[in-house]
Amino acid sequence: MVAHLQVTAFEKNKNTATTLSSTVVTKLLKEEMGFKGLIFTDALNMKGVSKFNKPGEVDYRALKAGNDVLLFSEDVPLAIEKIKEGIQKGEIDSNEVYAHCKKILLAKKWMNLDTWKPVKIDSIYEDLHTKEALLLQRHLIEASITILKKKNNILPIKRLDTLRIASVAIGETTINAFQKRLSSYTKVKHFFVAKTDSSADALLAKLTDYNLVIVHIAKTSISTVKHFGITNATTKLLSNLVKAKSCIIAIDASPYSLEYIPHIDEFKGVV
Repeated sequence: MVAHLQVTAFEKNKNTATTLSSTVVTKLLKEEMGFKGLIFTDALNMKGVSKFNKPGEVDYRALKAGNDVLLFSEDVPLAIEKIKEGIQKGEIDSNEVYAHCKKILLAKKWMNLDTWKPVKIDSIYEDLHTKEALLLQRHLIEASITILKKKNNILPIKRLDTLRIASVAIGETTINAFQKRLSSYTKVKHFFVAKTDSSADALLAKLTDYNLVIVHIAKTSISTVKHFGITNATTKLLSNLVKAKSCIIAIDASPYSLEYIPHIDEFKGVV
């Protein structure tokens, strides 16, 4: 997939995204790099290209640049007409269009779609949720857990007899799966904080008797715009918390969410 990027080192023309650049798609990707697979455009209704090109015109330019598959066309009939006009004017070689079609047909053949048969859906849930699949899922989850920091080898947690542990779930109102798992190892007191609560005073008062606090940020988001579900109130709360207590933080989110965690270096452990 070719993205809608402005890379002036390759494409000098102003407002011409890499998606619409034959220099990038054909010369660089196909000829210099020798790529033989299917080439997809990024969505053609996105502002990176639609802001500077009308529907139909952007599809024509994307095909002319060398792309095989044009995604999210805003007007398919108009796009086809524009491409036909380009062929009639000699701006697009009809043999190129045939070559694109052949690549797509070969990909379908490779996927055995020429011998396609409808899937029997009577037991589809059982077929998809096999014991082997569930075991693989557990292995993938286990493999994805990453320890980013463990100051003074705080992880794994040892000498439980010397610790008074509290857990703080940000974004929960009742005990969650993470906290239940903590309790299966040792005695842990659980607390809950709303993502709109930025005041640490009341929480710190409750944590006075605990010498290790495990913070868990729950109900995160995949949205960069929403800061992955980490609110300003949460960042303020974390700032006060990590300065006052010995803390380990567990984040169920994209690693990019760490950008929004203040004083991340002051946490004893980061998972």
